[in-house]
Amino acid sequence: IFNNSSPIIILTQPQWLEVAHIYNLPINQIVISRRPGFDITAGELATLRPPTWLTDTIIETYLRLVERRSHSVYGLRVKVLSTFFYARLTKKGTTLAQMDKFIGCDYDIFAADLLLIPIHLPGHWCMVTVDMNQLKLRFFDSMASISGVSDEKIKLVEKICDCLSQLYEHRKNRKPPTFTYSFPTGIPQQGNG
Repeated sequence: IFNNSSPIIILTQPQWLEVAHIYNLPINQIVISRRPGFDITAGELATLRPPTWLTDTIIETYLRLVERRSHSVYGLRVKVLSTFFYARLTKKGTTLAQMDKFIGCDYDIFAADLLLIPIHLPGHWCMVTVDMNQLKLRFFDSMASISGVSDEKIKLVEKICDCLSQLYEHRKNRKPPTFTYSFPTGIPQQGNG
């Protein structure tokens, strides 16, 4: 979906100084405010430094930037689902209506080109992408070289496929398409496993 022609942007010396300044702020000081109740603190930004673990706020904020840039630069309709999507989906007693509301009834996820679903598994983050044009889910796991493709991960992807099919039938009032899935290999791996 994306091309590789986008250059990596190197920070200038003044930008590095600003980053260093932010890293030295008190950890509870708000440094970025996206919307009320969803602020990013200096402590959360500090999770970008190795060897700390990323927070759900940092993951979701970064993906929202990807969402915005994908549309403005590439013309792609990318939708990021909450970092709590999978936890909500697997919570006992969660109904289809609750999932529909959680995703946002006002947004037609089936009109998107790509869905990004960050998932936190014990010890690390994974990503499920859904290419809505090909109806294909891809599960990217930065620790797959250690844990492999387990039955748990297959069930996870099948649960998302099932949820998407049910949402499609609920929202479109017609038979859902068949989603397929894969577990790509050769992706960068974490070194903290």
